[in-house]
Amino acid sequence: APENESNESIAMTAPVAIDRKEGDNKRMKFILPSKYDDISKIPQPKNYNKVSIREMAPAVGAVHQFSGAFDDSHCEEKARALAAQLIRDGISLPTGEDGEVELGKVNFEWWGYNPPFTIPMLRRNEVWIELTEEQVNELIGTKGEEASE
Repeated sequence: APENESNESIAMTAPVAIDRKEGDNKRMKFILPSKYDDISKIPQPKNYNKVSIREMAPAVGAVHQFSGAFDDSHCEEKARALAAQLIRDGISLPTGEDGEVELGKVNFEWWGYNPPFTIPMLRRNEVWIELTEEQVNELIGTKGEEASE
């Protein structure tokens, strides 16, 4: 049964996004159907201490698509690989003394597009790393210079 004040069923949408905002605490985000084009149209949850509704600010980032498990270790491995590629492409990201990216200091999410029972090799997953406008311009400038050479 729906757990919102209007008892309205809401269709599942994709992707489901997961991030780590407070240490090891994960936060799951659901993208709502387009009929909820204003925050005032969203039915309020009954369970306020576990579910909150927030309007997300627009953001730009780099994305890598992959198949396989949608678990912490696999997604973090893919986030590290994407971050390493961004560093090779000239983007500054926080790194430790070992030269490895510090994921705890990078805003990243992983997105799952399939139900949990989907066979891992058939899943569509993505990892997203947020980029600042300056980083995007650096990336575009770097790639633009390579193309003109």
